[in-house]
Amino acid sequence: MALRTTGSAMAGRVRFGTLTRARGKCLILLEGVEDAEALDCEVSGPRGVALPGRVTTTERGDSVLVVPVVPFDVRVDLYRETSDGRRALVASRIVRELGASLRSKANAFVRNPRATALRSSDSLLVEDGVSFDVLAGDGDNEILRGKVMFSLEEGDLRLVQPVEVIALDRSTGQVLSGEWCCLGDAAPMRKNYPGVCERVVDYSLRMPRLEHGLIVWARFALGGDTIGFAVLFEEWRDSLRADWAARTLFADRDPAYEPWFLEHHRTAEREISLQRSNWSDLAEQPLFSIVVPLFRTPLAFLEEMASSVLLQSYPRLELILVNASPEDGELARAVEGLVARDERVRYILLEGNRGITENTNEGIRVATGDFLVFLDHDDTIEPDALYWYAHEVSIHPDTDLIYCDEDHLKDGHYVLPFFKPDWDLDLLRCENYVCHMLAVRRSLVMELPELPGREFDGSQDHNMTLVIGDQARHVAHVRRILYHWRIHEQSVAGAGIDQKPYALEAERIAVQNHLDRRGERSTAVMGGRIPTRVDVVYEFDEHPLVSIVIPNHNEAPVLRRCLDSLFSRLTWPNFEIVIVENGSDDPDTFALYEDLKNRFTNVRVVTCEMPHGFNFSRLINFGVDAARGEYLLLLNNDTEVISPDLLELMMGCARREDVGCVGAKLLYPDGLVQHAGVSTGRSFGPLHLGHLLPDAEAGYYECMVLPHQLSAVTAACLLTKRSVYREVGGLDEGLPVDYNDIDFCLKVRARNLAVVEQVNAKMFHYESVSRGMEKTTAQFESLVRALGIYSDRWGDNLVEGDPLHSSLFSFDDVYCKLDDGSLPLGATSLADFL
Repeated sequence: MALRTTGSAMAGRVRFGTLTRARGKCLILLEGVEDAEALDCEVSGPRGVALPGRVTTTERGDSVLVVPVVPFDVRVDLYRETSDGRRALVASRIVRELGASLRSKANAFVRNPRATALRSSDSLLVEDGVSFDVLAGDGDNEILRGKVMFSLEEGDLRLVQPVEVIALDRSTGQVLSGEWCCLGDAAPMRKNYPGVCERVVDYSLRMPRLEHGLIVWARFALGGDTIGFAVLFEEWRDSLRADWAARTLFADRDPAYEPWFLEHHRTAEREISLQRSNWSDLAEQPLFSIVVPLFRTPLAFLEEMASSVLLQSYPRLELILVNASPEDGELARAVEGLVARDERVRYILLEGNRGITENTNEGIRVATGDFLVFLDHDDTIEPDALYWYAHEVSIHPDTDLIYCDEDHLKDGHYVLPFFKPDWDLDLLRCENYVCHMLAVRRSLVMELPELPGREFDGSQDHNMTLVIGDQARHVAHVRRILYHWRIHEQSVAGAGIDQKPYALEAERIAVQNHLDRRGERSTAVMGGRIPTRVDVVYEFDEHPLVSIVIPNHNEAPVLRRCLDSLFSRLTWPNFEIVIVENGSDDPDTFALYEDLKNRFTNVRVVTCEMPHGFNFSRLINFGVDAARGEYLLLLNNDTEVISPDLLELMMGCARREDVGCVGAKLLYPDGLVQHAGVSTGRSFGPLHLGHLLPDAEAGYYECMVLPHQLSAVTAACLLTKRSVYREVGGLDEGLPVDYNDIDFCLKVRARNLAVVEQVNAKMFHYESVSRGMEKTTAQFESLVRALGIYSDRWGDNLVEGDPLHSSLFSFDDVYCKLDDGSLPLGATSLADFL
């Protein structure tokens, strides 16, 4: 929408003419107006509530009053400024809701040419200033994002005048309780329009969940002049909700999963037959001992479980059934029948129930296989499960632990798929994500000082995974759904682990023992942050110096906000700040530097020259050279601390020998996720996972709220050891802007060091506030060059997939969506993915 300089010419009496409605706006032709911009309008609803409205001019030169379509009568008063500076009322009108509706329909029915012209006017309906992009649910609230856009001549003070955005309940006109924030505000020159700037304000409105439609009203904060407005009807609101729900439909919630599994994922019978014929060609042919504790097992479940094992395409197995319910004669006879049917079935009858762990131990003691495989008595496995396990051992003979992806079996249907990451010790400390189907090398178990006791009942698999994982030479993850965890009233999957509080304590003990074995100064707390999940609380005997390296160019208020949050909120007692000055020319910035030097002994400003153009990697490397700390926190200047224990949480991970670097969870100022780690797999470039999800959203199997490992994190907030930074060569200055942090993280992982996303360490990231999000041609060309280097260097990720983000998720996925085999909707060129 173009805002023009106010004029003053009026001619004759203003008359209200042709009326029509379109896109939530009531358009009324004004007759007798020579200059529409000379008119000011006030619009009000019941009890005088203020509503948006404006008078504008169409491409044809017609003057038009624009007011929102609402379910009540509206009063309009038109004013003009007199020569002595007073406001004079020139016309008033009550726009009756029913009358306006009937007149609009009548004009449409008779195809009134003037009404048709109004409805097709871009200046009234397209360039009207306000748009809707996303409506995201956040508990009892909703967050609406969109843009306010308008054009002005270069130099117009309204290009810098503060803007405010408010939301009105369309049913009453009342202001909705809530808050708005500015996510970005830029006014670049318009292409092909010399001397004209287009101001774009990205807004976010947080409101209680909408019961009705709403009106979004953008206006100047000083004076209240309307910039534009847009009406969101109930059906449009529902459409935005549906779009967001579809966009963020995690794979475990997708009703299309079962047909996808049956038609696209499950191994075809022909391939199963080939496996049965060719399994002996495998380089390694381990014997699998499948241990199944039985306790009052329903006979139908027993038969399904046993059949799924005995019909495996890989035959080298023994099925060890440990029956802890001797009083159940039918179960005993059914097991004896299985023994008679297949010589690979072995039967142990206990005198009574000793608990799941001790019952399992009896099966372990009699096992003869190379691997122990743990299977629940009511679950089933795919016919090629053991074939793929043997295949992994053939590829990696030093494999000591194997697991696969799984889903749930509910009332005969496959639901809730869990596409797991490869070995992730940080996630495993929080929950037993490995779970099924766990296989461990038997020799390692038998070398333990003693088998686990009853204190691990309910979490015996989690404990076994941690115990063997701590010493495993290689852990294999089969990226296939091979295990079906049955949901019924008596199962953990059905009743929930919180129904067995002893299991939660067992899980805490298992994690604490693991931490103790590794010599870590940390405490496992059950439910510390999330119910039924372990929280690792880090303890510190000393606090090594952390050097916080912050590059900066002008933007004194932005830098001050960042520094104020560091000094006022961080509880880590030992840090220094190294500001890397880069080409600032704003006096306020240098005044801030002087103030910092005078006030703080742990702040230094170093100047990095850029003779060959901007190079972010060089800035950071320069700052690291000037830093004194053993640990380095790379930090953008447009960040703000949320978590006071940010450094404690990140340092708790970073101090480990197996960790190379740690990232934080970055939020936009409206509380939506900007960054929660990076995927480097099936896409045309790295992807920010969980982008725009609410902070409280747990995500796919709680990946947004539990610390876990990823392939990369952003250098907007990245903690690493100085020794690691030096070992990998710092940031590659051949990648001056894009992908340098991703490249750094992948170099870290190439040295078998973990990259951890510490989601409990949070900062605001005002990414688009301090710089425009639209890329210039030169910036786009630089991005494409960087993508070429990245793809050439790390192409294996594109081919093999990200080991920590399943290749079974959809292409270009950031929400863990089920892969439907398609590219993102609307993608027509490389630019659509960047």
